Amino acid sequence: YDGLKRQRLTKPMMKDESGNLTPCTWEEALVEVAQKMTHLSGNEIAAVAGGFADAEALVALKDLLNSYDSEGLYTEEGFPSDGSGTDFRSSYIMNTTIAGIED
Repeated sequence: YDGLKRQRLTKPMMKDESGNLTPCTWEEALVEVAQKMTHLSGNEIAAVAGGFADAEALVALKDLLNSYDSEGLYTEEGFPSDGSGTDFRSSYIMNTTIAGIED
C-alpha cells in the first residue's frame, strides 16, 4: 500500500464532537497533542516510523520517547537488539578509550 499516492494527509486534522476528522491549524493540533501527552507514562506511548524517516527525525522521536521512559519505537527496518545500552555513545563509536589506547 502506498500512502503517499492515496489518502495522504496534507494538513492537520482533529476529531470534532461527533468523531469526524476536520481540518485545523498546526498550532491547534500540536497544542492538543501536547495536552494529551502530559498525562502519559512510558507504557502508554509508542511510535511507528516508516522506512523513509531520516536519521534526525528518528533521533528526535527516540529522544521524545526516552523522556517518557518508553522503549516503544517501532520501525519498518530491523535493528540489532542483541546489545544493551544502544542509546549510549560508547555502543556505536569505533574509537577506544584513552585508558585502552595501548591495548
